[in-house]
Amino acid sequence: PENAQRLFRSLEWTQTEDATPQTLAELKEELGIES
Repeated sequence: PENAQRLFRSLEWTQTEDATPQTLAELKEELGIES
């Protein structure tokens, strides 16, 4: 699924970039996942 691909890319990004990591809530909102 596209959401899963985006999730994996986001996880890879947080591990490889020196940037402020997203919170889980922000990530869910970005991916459109209902909590």
